[in-house]
Amino acid sequence: MITTQSIQPGLRERITQIRTACGHESASHSFPSVFLWQKDLGLSVCLREEMYAIRSTYWGDHTWFFPCGEEKAVLAFLDELLREEHPVHFLYLREQDKELLNGRWPGRFRILPAEDASEYLYDREEYLRMPGRKYEDIRWSINHLKKQHDLRTEALAAENLEAAGQMLARWEPRSESEYFSADHKTSVLMLENYSVLDMSGVIVYVDGEAAAMASGFPLSGSSYDIAFSKAPERERGLQFYVRRELISSLPEQYRIINGEEDLGIPGLRQSKLLENPIGRIEMFSAYEE
Repeated sequence: MITTQSIQPGLRERITQIRTACGHESASHSFPSVFLWQKDLGLSVCLREEMYAIRSTYWGDHTWFFPCGEEKAVLAFLDELLREEHPVHFLYLREQDKELLNGRWPGRFRILPAEDASEYLYDREEYLRMPGRKYEDIRWSINHLKKQHDLRTEALAAENLEAAGQMLARWEPRSESEYFSADHKTSVLMLENYSVLDMSGVIVYVDGEAAAMASGFPLSGSSYDIAFSKAPERERGLQFYVRRELISSLPEQYRIINGEEDLGIPGLRQSKLLENPIGRIEMFSAYEE
């Protein structure tokens, strides 16, 4: 039986090194994501010298995020895992992971597209310029917001984490979706662990009151993940404004912005499409036959 351990801050550097070394740019396997969601999704990690694999009990006792790391080490782990006497379910496979699995074990897995887990990608420069008619609605809402209110932006830091927490305390779920409730708790957990997660963010004040927050972290030397974006008052345009403020604060090396998945939630999908993605990291799920 393969053993796992809890995902503690002390593992951040090693997990990030492995993910970076193999060129894995998906937000799904990033340390901040798995650390912050470990309670709600029942996550733990099998960490070895050149690879790691995340187990999730939320989807069943034998469910794993597809392993991340050096190919030889990944195959060795999979060989060991598949010798156990139960069917395995893999989540968050990229196209190259699907090919690796099919190449080594042809016909053993049923592999299906996981559209709700695929991650939206945006061009940083285009998002900041918002040119043309396709951004017309967002531009209008941001300009209207600027005309109606006094806006001020600060970098999220120790000095304003309390204000950000008070802002989150005013947030209420937009639906009965289990995701929205869990996402809110995860946002609070992010603030509590902000200093150890190596994240960055901004907080926006509307008429002097903390009203929106966005934060994220680098995925590679050129891509950055927006992990959280919250605006409890839901002022029109504020969500787009705070995300744009975060993106504009980033070093210019981050040319691709990862907006994460939509989880199949219609409103979330509509919002992400409205921001005009340039592509997606397509994800798949694999079920052992």
